[in-house]
Order: sequence, then structure tokens, then C-alpha cells
Amino acid sequence: MKPEVYAKAMYSLSHSGKSANEIVAGTIRSLKNRGAIGLLPKVLSSYKRLVAADRGLASVLTVARDADADKAMQDSGAQGGTRVDVDNTIVGGYRLESNSKLVDNSFKTKLLQAYRNATKA
Repeated sequence: MKPEVYAKAMYSLSHSGKSANEIVAGTIRSLKNRGAIGLLPKVLSSYKRLVAADRGLASVLTVARDADADKAMQDSGAQGGTRVDVDNTIVGGYRLESNSKLVDNSFKTKLLQAYRNATKA
């Protein structure tokens, strides 16, 4: 299953009166049973995006350096009110999280994709 499916299930359960501990424990148990525990970080990221969208929170633009913020705002088409975070591990480029969607245009992702493609053969 895709991480978004787990995240939506967690989100639905959070509105049904279940405690956060029960929801997280159940999700972890389900991921372990299916041999997909490695999806947990993506599930939690997807869940955070769902909650942020529900609360009407602004988009989040992540850049590697403060100096990259203006160019990334223009390139990504991010609106005013977008929160800018700095994370030097993305190397360059940007990541825009908005309306339950993620646009990842970071150098880190591109480098990882190139590495995976080069080592596939």
C-alpha cells in the first residue's frame, strides 16, 4: 500500500475518537505485519500534510540556504504566506509542501535518483 493510504486511514481514525497512541501503534503493527515498516517516515509526512491542509496552514517551502529562498519562491510558484524552512541536507533546489501535495525539486532527490539508476544494472 502507498503511504498516503495509511495516512488517510490514520487521519480518519483520529476523527473517530481513537487515541493518538492507539492509532500510531496500530499503524506500526500493520506496517510490520506487511513487511513495510520502512514506509513509516513517509506515512507520517503524508499525515502531517493532511493535518496541515485541514487546519488551513500555509504551504512550506524548504530550501538549502536562506539565499535560495527568493528564487525558489519564484520557481515553485509559492504564494505569499508560505513558510520557508532551511534544511541544508537537500543540497540545493527546493521542496514545496502544499495542499497535501509534495513537489520535490531538490538536488538531493535528483542525486539519489541518478545513483539508483546508475546502480540498477
